[in-house]
Amino acid sequence: MSLSHFCKKNSLDSKQGFSLIEVLVALVISTLIFSVFLQLILDIYQQNDIFNLSSSWQLDSYLALDFISQQIENSKQVKVVNENEINLFSYYRGQYCWLKFCPYTDLTGQLNLGRKLGSDNLNKQDFGKNLALIDDIKSFKITCLSNNLLKIELILGNKKHNLAVAKIINLN
Repeated sequence: MSLSHFCKKNSLDSKQGFSLIEVLVALVISTLIFSVFLQLILDIYQQNDIFNLSSSWQLDSYLALDFISQQIENSKQVKVVNENEINLFSYYRGQYCWLKFCPYTDLTGQLNLGRKLGSDNLNKQDFGKNLALIDDIKSFKITCLSNNLLKIELILGNKKHNLAVAKIINLN
């Protein structure tokens, strides 16, 4: 084939296909549809407070309960003081020490779930100050279902909505 065969003026008109204007119109329409769809999705996420609030609550509560359950499962000794407080002699930060999980009220009057670090001596608990594990909770309850089963329940909420998360832990 020669170069003159490709450069003929009428060879482009004889081929079937889309013209440049048709391609541009299709691109503009698809871009507009995509931008409208993207704007709708962004509006849903920005204006739906309960969706965002519920997602962060779920993540925080599941992480807190997973942390507590891991500490219980790795502990040498578990003492349920009352329905709101548990003491553990568990491996934490490279050594065995006492940990306490319980709700407490901060200076603003907000109920938080806290952990207290204690002594590394099994016979001496000696707990220090509260360190916040999760803020603004409604309640934290510990229930002994049997000698080997422990149920931990955490309830978070605001004026409109509550979220309850529970976990059952085998003590063996």
